[in-house]
Amino acid sequence: MWCAVSSSFMRRSSLLPWICLSLALPGLVLAGCVLDTAPGGSMASTGSPSTVSWAPVPPEETDAANAIATGSGPTAELDAGVCQSGTNECVGARTRRSCDAQGHWSGLETCSAPCLAGRCSECEPSSAECVADGVRACDGDGRWGAASACEHGCSGGACSECSPGARACTSNGAEANSCSAEGRWQTPERCDQGCSDGRCRSCREGETRCNTDKPELCTRDGSWQPQAACTLGCNGGRCAACAVGTRECIGSNEARECSDNGEWRAATACPEGCTAGQCYECSPGAERCSDGGEQRCSPERRWETTRECPHGCHGTTCAVCAEGELECTSRTELRVCHNNSWGASDSCRPDAHCDMAAPGGNTCPCDSGYRDPHPSPGLCTRR
Repeated sequence: MWCAVSSSFMRRSSLLPWICLSLALPGLVLAGCVLDTAPGGSMASTGSPSTVSWAPVPPEETDAANAIATGSGPTAELDAGVCQSGTNECVGARTRRSCDAQGHWSGLETCSAPCLAGRCSECEPSSAECVADGVRACDGDGRWGAASACEHGCSGGACSECSPGARACTSNGAEANSCSAEGRWQTPERCDQGCSDGRCRSCREGETRCNTDKPELCTRDGSWQPQAACTLGCNGGRCAACAVGTRECIGSNEARECSDNGEWRAATACPEGCTAGQCYECSPGAERCSDGGEQRCSPERRWETTRECPHGCHGTTCAVCAEGELECTSRTELRVCHNNSWGASDSCRPDAHCDMAAPGGNTCPCDSGYRDPHPSPGLCTRR
């Protein structure tokens, strides 16, 4: 749609765009009516009519224009063309207009931030933004304050709590934490073995263990550090000092054996000397009675049993009899062992005989046809 208006009227009224549209559609302003002015932004001063054409206009500006055109807005009393030169006022959340030198309202200006008291503000009040390695806040007047430095950088309009990717242990040393890409500490991770350099330990410092034939040592940061390989195997987190079960002499009078954990047991004295890790047991040719038999020392200085001793030992030889042992020497006589020798034979009671297998421990039971008196023993009586 085209609308022709005189140039002199254009110079007198800054409301031409809305008046133009009002002429087209009385009582209603439509978005899209824009005044065609002379080059450079000023209205034409010639007699040529100015034109109005359709173009997109922000909704808030349309709303403000409607209010002004219909006389229903808060500044309706000034819309007659009277305003104080050089003043500005907001006609929308992000739109303002200015009063020109002739005291008439000029065109609308869209603000990138809220319009406050006729001024386009720099920023949204109470908002904040990151600048370089710092942050600045917008005050209540919509002006940016001075930037504050952020130790760990800035993210999302706030100083970061930490540097992204950083790690730290909690104050009690029992949890590990990591810093997110947004500069915020994450939920801590519980560490059973403690925390070191922001990571949970795999072990406690100083602990050792075996990994095949290599010992490993737990370092300060809680990780396992391989040590030199062992030539005799690894046992209990360290290299074995000896091969399990081996023996050796220490000098000529001591011997020692390697235990199951690869450590040498305490040395044993060898009064008779040592060879191949074994103490000599005796001097060749020596004799003794031990472990239920007579023994003689071999040329290899080892005890060898030469005779079993059914009654045990007595000195260096087998005992003749066991102390207190009884023995039948005839049908009616028996003897007792004392001090490794048999005593003189004693006769059983009359009408009795010697029997070591008799029940009740009675070694001289009565003959057949006789019986023991009660209480026994006593003389045998006929039945």
